[in-house]
Amino acid sequence: MDKSNNIHLVNQHGPDFYTYYPVVIVGAGESGIALGCRLKQELGFDQFRIFDRQSGFGGTWWINRYPNVACDVPALFYSFSWSPKYDWSTFFPTGPEFLEYLQDVVQKHQITDKIQLNTDVSGIRWLEQEQLWEVTLLHLVPGAGDVSAKERQTRIKEKGEKDVYIRREVVRAKIVASAVGGLVEPKGWPDAIPGREEFKGEVFHSARWNYDVDLNEKDIIVIGTGCSAAQFVPALYKPPYNAKSVTHIMRSPPWVVPRPPPPFGAGVWHKYTPTLFSRVPGFAKLFRLLQFTISELDFQLHFFNTRTSVKARATAENKLLQFMRYTVPEQYHEILTPNYGFSCKRRIIESQWFESLNEPNVDLTTQPLTSIQPHGVTLGPGRMYPSMDKKESKVPTDEVQKPADVIILANGYDVTTWLHPLRVTGRNGIDLQEEWDRRGGPQAYMGSAMDGFPNFFIIFGPNTATGHSSVILATENMVNYTLKFMKKILSGHVSTFEVKREAEEDWTAQMQMKLKDTVWTTGGCQSWYFRKDGWNAALYPEFKHLDAHIQSLQDQVNDLYANLHALRTQSENDIATGQDYDAYRHESQMQFQNMPSPSTSRPPPPRFQGPTSSNYSFDVAKTSLQTMGITGPEEAPEEAIMTQEMTPVDSPRRAQAPVAHMVANASKDPIWTIGKDEALRLCRVYDEEMGIMYPMLDMDQVAKSVNALFKFMESAKRTGLMQEFDNGDDALEDDDTNLLKMILATAMTVEGSGRSILGRRLFESVRKVSEGALWRPVGLSGLKVLVVIAQYYFHLDEEAQAYRVIGLAARMCFEMGLHRRETLKNSFPSEEASSWAVRLFWSIYVLDRRWSFGTGMPFAIQDSDIDPLLPEPDESTPYLMAMISYGRISSKVWHSVIGFESTSNEIKRNEVEYFDYQIQQWQNAIPEPLRYHPSDTSPDFDSPDRPIRRLRVILYLRANQLRILIYRPVLHSATSTMENKPYSQAVVEVAKDTIRVLTSLNQISDIYRAQQVCFNYFLVSALAVLFLAAAHAPIEYSRQVRDEFYMALDLIKNFSTKSYTSKRLWRTIKVLKEVGPKLGLVSRPPVTDTNDPHSSAAVAMAGLAGHRVDEMAIFSPGQDASSLGSSPMNGQQMSRELTTLFEAAGSFGTMMPSTSQPPDGMNGFVGSQGELSQGVEGAPGMFGNEEEFSKIMRNLF
Repeated sequence: MDKSNNIHLVNQHGPDFYTYYPVVIVGAGESGIALGCRLKQELGFDQFRIFDRQSGFGGTWWINRYPNVACDVPALFYSFSWSPKYDWSTFFPTGPEFLEYLQDVVQKHQITDKIQLNTDVSGIRWLEQEQLWEVTLLHLVPGAGDVSAKERQTRIKEKGEKDVYIRREVVRAKIVASAVGGLVEPKGWPDAIPGREEFKGEVFHSARWNYDVDLNEKDIIVIGTGCSAAQFVPALYKPPYNAKSVTHIMRSPPWVVPRPPPPFGAGVWHKYTPTLFSRVPGFAKLFRLLQFTISELDFQLHFFNTRTSVKARATAENKLLQFMRYTVPEQYHEILTPNYGFSCKRRIIESQWFESLNEPNVDLTTQPLTSIQPHGVTLGPGRMYPSMDKKESKVPTDEVQKPADVIILANGYDVTTWLHPLRVTGRNGIDLQEEWDRRGGPQAYMGSAMDGFPNFFIIFGPNTATGHSSVILATENMVNYTLKFMKKILSGHVSTFEVKREAEEDWTAQMQMKLKDTVWTTGGCQSWYFRKDGWNAALYPEFKHLDAHIQSLQDQVNDLYANLHALRTQSENDIATGQDYDAYRHESQMQFQNMPSPSTSRPPPPRFQGPTSSNYSFDVAKTSLQTMGITGPEEAPEEAIMTQEMTPVDSPRRAQAPVAHMVANASKDPIWTIGKDEALRLCRVYDEEMGIMYPMLDMDQVAKSVNALFKFMESAKRTGLMQEFDNGDDALEDDDTNLLKMILATAMTVEGSGRSILGRRLFESVRKVSEGALWRPVGLSGLKVLVVIAQYYFHLDEEAQAYRVIGLAARMCFEMGLHRRETLKNSFPSEEASSWAVRLFWSIYVLDRRWSFGTGMPFAIQDSDIDPLLPEPDESTPYLMAMISYGRISSKVWHSVIGFESTSNEIKRNEVEYFDYQIQQWQNAIPEPLRYHPSDTSPDFDSPDRPIRRLRVILYLRANQLRILIYRPVLHSATSTMENKPYSQAVVEVAKDTIRVLTSLNQISDIYRAQQVCFNYFLVSALAVLFLAAAHAPIEYSRQVRDEFYMALDLIKNFSTKSYTSKRLWRTIKVLKEVGPKLGLVSRPPVTDTNDPHSSAAVAMAGLAGHRVDEMAIFSPGQDASSLGSSPMNGQQMSRELTTLFEAAGSFGTMMPSTSQPPDGMNGFVGSQGELSQGVEGAPGMFGNEEEFSKIMRNLF
């Protein structure tokens, strides 16, 4: 018979006799009781034993018996969801009543016989061969376990072990669960204060209250102003204690919050709620859900370092200081004004402490206790608060003597020594405390498990206290989590469970990192949450992972709504109906139609155009014209180009699914206006458009966050905590929500071809994140938000802003050490966490180069700064892997381009050819699934392979673009163009190929139209090559490029008039029209080959070289350059103006007769051998000599 799931004796008559327990639980406080009850209730398992050293069960509620002891969390929330109590006598339960509740729970679930008191579990040791825990039990003299560990040791030292221990026993267990609470060991007497031994009075800790001490007419010294002291001090001067005086010593002031009264008032609450809770199905659960939601909102509002939290804390601080000044005497105002942020330390829920400070026999002081005398104490000289450096302070510092009969320590607990005094030894003899010290501090995966310690679970372990909510709620979550593993072990499916080291260390690293961005760390206080070395093992820095409880409560509250339907007093149809609703909806939408661009809040300085940017060629032309004394119209700032005169008409927008927006007050956080299904759809859009290229986000986890967030939001709406039609932003601003907002904003902007009003609102709600990133601690969450903000800017066609933000993100990578293998390994020890960190870094690396080349400005991450051994993404991210290699080549090209652009016009042939070879080798190394084949012209508007086709085209065009960059400098003068004809021809062919690929893509797919902002970079760069080639060698290239020129014009017709590219092209058109007369363009007879619409465009290319053309052809009746608005009406107008300009510029060909047909069809312009005709009324004749003419041709572009 298998006895492994039964308590039984082993080797009963042998020397190694022991008792076997399937499950041993250490501690009979609320956590141990919860685990025992749930083992029976959930698993039907009762073969366990709960050991506790104290003489009664209840843990901290058993041992803390000081006057007025009470809970500062509402009773209905501070009780088990699976064992509710409805008839609480007070809104906040007293200690004795809560202890009675725990006793009732134990009896109700019949586990009283499973609890063994007066038994100290001194240590447990893992037996590898037996796969069991060896548990050492010390049976105590009744009551010995009620004193502290230090006091037990003192007794043993003075009177021997028999005064404490009865016997020692060793048992074994399959599973051990520690339910040792955090508030166990009270802090002792401060070592630095002399005279303790001379004191004739009584000294005790509030956690071990000594009711044998008579306080009547005694002078009492209380050390410490925590929650306990705030509860018992007001009782000391009243009957039955009747103290003569109370001197309360405070190190620093706490933030004191008035205790909220029960809803509807104490009278109504106590009279009616017990009946409502017990008789109306779901009513108690609704209140519990409301209380939970309120506490979570409080956490989000006051504990983080977001803009909203900082503002909310400041508001709360002002109100609390007003409350304090109104309540306590003026002499205490200064010492009760904290110098740290609200919520940095545990708050005190005020009931009577402030009131007690008005009593004449109660004195609050911040002077330090410096020595003890037999019947008194010495305070000072000096003070602990405010600092002695504050010279203007009126707080006394002179030494004073105080009579003392009793000293009560209220200086808290030793919460940094977890599981003390339990000693845990795991695999290979590893001591748990020593292992924690090696890893930096107490830690456990999910606060519950450690690697190397199989089948050992911790209930309410490190980093599980929330600091704002119910301990009972946290306990239930951890008990439910532990039961999942226990069930597998007890059912025999597995023999042991052990967390992986990487998972544990990753979890701990995340906790410690996220704690840095909370008020606990940055609020400027010192608290018991931290060890001296800064390690915080107490607190849990998030609220989102506590959502398992929300699901069950949500199911219950749904039932409640059905039960209470008849009690509703107002129909939802009364809210914003009919015309009022329509008017409101119109008003709320109109408020955002004219929202300014993120980049237009202030006038920008002139923008530098680097040599890799497409606009560099246009600047070459402008500079050349200025050197000849030919200037165009004064240019407005680029952001102003699209804001004057004609109102632009939108270019065709990509078809998209209807957005499921919900109506809400215009002041609300825009996330409230989006439905869950729509949010999930937009996440998929983002993943298809951006995630496939830069896979830095775990989109499965993002989807889970969406579900959790919208579950919370739906609850907030249902319960009325968020009134969607009332004023107030109800902002949600944690890192995960900000990241989601930017994902949604980017997806909306992509779908809207660069425009989305709701997307803009979402961005504006997150904007402070990017602006404040310099001042906050660096973390992965904030880094991800910045990267998506940069992507959003790019899709707005604000590439300079994207460049700035990604540069900031790059520098944060350095600060976090993501560029170094060793730092990455230490910070992200788990394989999964390290993989995501690696993806994030390399995504930033690639984007940094992408936008550096786009703007022509230096990148932030230099290859020489990256650890050569730094891991790269795996083969599951082929596009990113390809782009990393591309980035390394582009770095070399960048420095080469900068070199010969800035120092010399000499073409470095060897270098150019070497780079060209590297680029082609890179292109050949692209994995076949991502390789573009120009012959593939099958339509794919609805093809599932559409995202992959887009990546293929982008990689192909990137190779072309890099080749253009290395060859384009040969086109910057006529001499260079002809002297390096093979190179000139090569770059022209690449540019033509780029335009043909984009044209084909536009014909067979919506990919080009969906992401014009991406592809137009390649288009304009290729178009610039055609301009330069035709300008400096018109005979050679004008006819070659005419077909591709017209293809480019067809694409320009669909340009978004809001784009940066459109602005630059429109400026170029206006400048060329202004300088036309200054070039001597004259009228011509209207002779053209009407059968070949391309021929005039071909000679127009040559006309750009500076020849005389018909002024009236450029400035047709009723329209000159000044009549052109600052913005085109649409893309077709841009295309039309370019065509008109080129056609007019090419008119010189009909005025130059020639006796023979010239090559390339340039009738009259060139001789039979291709030479320029002399002595005609062409450009050379106008300017006087060929040298001047060549100068114009050479310098125009």
